Amino acid sequence: MTEKRSIWPLLRRGLYLCLFVFGLWGYIYSYTQPTQQAVITSVGTVTSRSHRPRHGSSYTTYHCRVGIEMNENGETVRGEVEVAYRTLWSPPKRGMSLEVGRNPLGELVAIPDLKLREITLFMWVIGGVFLIGSWLAAKGQSEKEQENIRTSGSAVPGEKENGEDAEENLPGTLRRLKKDGYCWNGKLGEDYVKRQADQVVKIMGVVCLCILLAAFAISGGGGQIEFMLVMLATDAMLMGVAFLIRWLMPRMSGNRTMYYEMREDGIVIGSGKSSIYFPWERILEIRDQGEYLEIAGKIRKERIYASDEEKPFIREFIVLHLLSGRIV
Repeated sequence: MTEKRSIWPLLRRGLYLCLFVFGLWGYIYSYTQPTQQAVITSVGTVTSRSHRPRHGSSYTTYHCRVGIEMNENGETVRGEVEVAYRTLWSPPKRGMSLEVGRNPLGELVAIPDLKLREITLFMWVIGGVFLIGSWLAAKGQSEKEQENIRTSGSAVPGEKENGEDAEENLPGTLRRLKKDGYCWNGKLGEDYVKRQADQVVKIMGVVCLCILLAAFAISGGGGQIEFMLVMLATDAMLMGVAFLIRWLMPRMSGNRTMYYEMREDGIVIGSGKSSIYFPWERILEIRDQGEYLEIAGKIRKERIYASDEEKPFIREFIVLHLLSGRIV
């Protein structure tokens, strides 16, 4: 069964979700990452950077790379980290103690890791803003398209095939399309709306599981307690958002109706970029489930909701257009 639906909006939303999730995780991790003491063994060339914030006075920071030595898991580890400080009169010196840690890539860094904090805060905020904006834009577009369909003439009064200006006696809210076919807005069943809301929780659960697996891999399989607690807290927040969405979805009017089209080439469920297209040759059977009609193909099934007054007309139209389908 084919779907006339662009995959790019889904990819964009997936990207925004990844930015939000990993930005939030990295920002929390920058405050809670495990640390240990190291000894400075060498000091490199010092450079300076001037900062002129919009609010507050300007200031200068000094930067240099220092060699360190520390004991990690019973082994002596040597490396280099970049150190930043603001007082020229107290630079790092050989023999001084320095607090270090490892960033998510396993590289040694001086603590606090300000670079990680700034990058992940940016990712978190940008990902969240674009994710919310994408959701609101998609919802607004869908509602606008359905409203245009209802009011702007996407459907017109029925016209006889012989061209005579005579109104067709259509049941319920069914309207004839400008081209051959009919459209209507069906009221979704309570169980269907709840099932759609449950899918949000399931998808977020898979995302949270992937985050835990990625965290375990990044930590080298060591399962560091502090690190894993941060990841569990991040997952808990994400699942909290998912359950909030699950609670809101059945209570939003835009999620209680679905737009349908029956055309000479197939059936369209939904509107805009989120619509699904079923050509007649791909529909294998139609079932009358009482509350709704169910069409089934090789891969998936979909429900068609309509009022009791509209349902016989819709079922007859589908049956007449099935090429090799089975009616149950």
